[in-house]
Amino acid sequence: MRIPLDRDSAVPLYRQICRFLHDEIRSGARLPASRSLAAGLGVGRLTVTNAYAELEAEGLIYQKQGSGAYVAPSPAALAGPGLSPVAGWPLWQQELLGRA
Repeated sequence: MRIPLDRDSAVPLYRQICRFLHDEIRSGARLPASRSLAAGLGVGRLTVTNAYAELEAEGLIYQKQGSGAYVAPSPAALAGPGLSPVAGWPLWQQELLGRA
């Protein structure tokens, strides 16, 4: 996967990676392993790990230790037919949505 990185930008590299992957995830792309992505981009693995952590905090991916990172199913897919999209979300997220 080629990600255009601007090493002279004020935007940290992990944020640039996160932004790019955010768009890729929305288009249905699969996530590369963090080690191979770091090697391919010429950055440290921690940089990719930070990008993945941010995507996980946004609810776009989930990680399994020792297995990798995966695109999270959409809320609509979790809800099932005839249910509200938020029905499959964790309770704490449903409560936050109710406060908004």
